[in-house]
Amino acid sequence: MIVYYSQTGNTKYVANKLAAKTKERVLNLLDYSGEELVVSKEERLGIFAPVYCGGLPYSVLAFLETAKIKCEGYCYLFATYGNVSGRVGDIANTYLQKNIGRKFDALFCAKMTDTWTPMFDLSNREEVLAILKNAELMIDGNIERILQKKQGDFLVDKTLGFVGKTFLAVYNGLSKTAHLSVENTCVGCGLCEKNCPSKAIRMKDGKPVFVKENCDMCLGCLHKCPTFSIQYKNKTKHHGQYVNPYVDLP
Repeated sequence: MIVYYSQTGNTKYVANKLAAKTKERVLNLLDYSGEELVVSKEERLGIFAPVYCGGLPYSVLAFLETAKIKCEGYCYLFATYGNVSGRVGDIANTYLQKNIGRKFDALFCAKMTDTWTPMFDLSNREEVLAILKNAELMIDGNIERILQKKQGDFLVDKTLGFVGKTFLAVYNGLSKTAHLSVENTCVGCGLCEKNCPSKAIRMKDGKPVFVKENCDMCLGCLHKCPTFSIQYKNKTKHHGQYVNPYVDLP
């Protein structure tokens, strides 16, 4: 079984690539409805998620902490990241062990485009495609390890120190919806409300309004807006939008 969280497509791309080989069930984490996920000794359970602030999105943390999981088989995490993988392994293991009493058998990652455009410029399509092409070797190598049920920590580009110790403090600050604004170019299509994983957006008088103090801050609303009308402070306008060109997203 493959469970993935993906708002701009990188993680879904990796999950789909593995699923094409294994024919396993693929579940969008946001579609999880509370049913028990049962994985036998012969099966695999893979959690695919992006790295946020050296850790994981709120939605993924909540899933790891509360989902009904009965896994007797091979259990692994596959993280996609753009800059550093941070302490994602330690954080994921902490939440999973708290829930079901075990850690991941293996930890994998792949370096892809960094969609945090308050910092990173993704306006050059050729550079973006080059990053994705370079990721293939890393993705394929880790898929082969998963097929062989290799155990161990295969994460790279880790960071130590404050990223792990104060992950939630940093994330809580960056994920405040007050940092987001809507420009007058908005046409009121409602896609941002429909696709927000945190249910933090409501349409009011034909315009999106942020109704929660914090959200996952996936920036899906920014990247998938057809008129590029949602911005993060004053830092994203010239850094472009991004969705993985090889997957379909809502």
